Amino acid sequence: MNANPACIVLSGKAGSGKTSSLRAFAAAAAEAGHPLAVALQLGEARGADGRAHGFSMELLRAVGGSLASERRALARERAAGEASAAGAILHGHYVFEAAVFSWAEAFVRGELGAPRRPVLVGLDEMGKLELSRGEGLGACLDASLDAMSGDGAPRLLVLTARGLNLPEILKLVGERGLAVAVFEAGDREGFFRAGLAALSLR
Repeated sequence: MNANPACIVLSGKAGSGKTSSLRAFAAAAAEAGHPLAVALQLGEARGADGRAHGFSMELLRAVGGSLASERRALARERAAGEASAAGAILHGHYVFEAAVFSWAEAFVRGELGAPRRPVLVGLDEMGKLELSRGEGLGACLDASLDAMSGDGAPRLLVLTARGLNLPEILKLVGERGLAVAVFEAGDREGFFRAGLAALSLR
C-alpha cells in the first residue's frame, strides 16, 4: 500500500457503499477547508438483488466548509427491445442521458481550470462505459488524469469501481506514473485516513 498516494481507488460490488463513502469523504474534506470537485452516480431504489432502478448525477463542490450540490436525473431502466435514440446512451440494463454526462464534464473541467483549483477530484463508478467505450464520465477521467501532472495539480484523485474493472483502472493510472492505493468499500476508516493524509501532506 502506497503511504502517500496521488490516486485512491475504492473498490466493491454494486450496493457495497462506494458512493456513500466517497460522498462522506468529500464532506470531511470540505469541512477541513479543501476545495474539491466530485461527480457521484447515485443508484435509485435498489431492488433485493442490489441493482438500481435508475441513477442520478450529483456534482459536489466545497463552499464555506460544507458541500454544495446539484443533482440531475441520469439514467432509467431500459425497456425490452428499446432501441437507441438521440441523446441517449444504451448500456446494460439502462438508458443514460448523454447531456447529463456533458454537464458533469463541463463542471469538472471548469473546476480544474478555476483560479482556486480543487485539491480533491472524485469520480464515481468507473466502469466499462468509461474504460471501454470512452463515454459516461470518461472525459472527466481523462481531464482529471491530465490535471494530475500539470501545474497546480490536485493532490488526490479518488475513483470508485467494481472489482472486475480494477485491473484496467490500475493500468490506466499506472501509465500516468501516479502512486495508487486500493481500498475495499467496507474499509472506510482506512480510506479516510489515507485520503485525508494525502490531502494534507502532498
